[in-house]
Amino acid sequence: ADGRASRSLDRDIAPAPDDGELVLTALARLWRKRLPEGTPTTFGSADASGFEARFSTDGRQLAWAEWNDERGGTLVVARADGSRPRTVATSRGVIREPHFSPDGSQLVYRIQAPDPNFGGARAKPGIYRVAVGGGESRFVASGDRAPHFSPRGDRIFIIEKDYAGESPAEILVSVTPD
Repeated sequence: ADGRASRSLDRDIAPAPDDGELVLTALARLWRKRLPEGTPTTFGSADASGFEARFSTDGRQLAWAEWNDERGGTLVVARADGSRPRTVATSRGVIREPHFSPDGSQLVYRIQAPDPNFGGARAKPGIYRVAVGGGESRFVASGDRAPHFSPRGDRIFIIEKDYAGESPAEILVSVTPD
């Protein structure tokens, strides 16, 4: 495969913490495969595109984002095998990049800036936090990508673009979960 295809695929592969399984996105669906010889099987909503899956640190939970043109973005949490999925957050914008807190009790995610081709013009872009059990999402900060918790869970790291110089720079920003 050419480098472009492999780079785009690499961003959407989630290995289980024990390296016994992979979850990935292909053809707008989520797929899981036991390693090394398992047969790939699909899971997630049949009427939405699933992407950017992430296992919790202990490997017991799995979170992913979904997009449906009529409903918008959804953040889903399930058991590690994909069973018992439940919606923990929704948005008219595109939900991206979920990441569990180290203790598995919270998720941080990003709502991407509106795209006229993709919808979401009424959603406030930025970084949000929500309890894994659901509830109201809390806006944390603006940010461009890669929100994730620190190893102790007391900080959230975010990458922001800085256009002040001659060429854009990426800056790592650290904020408290509140």
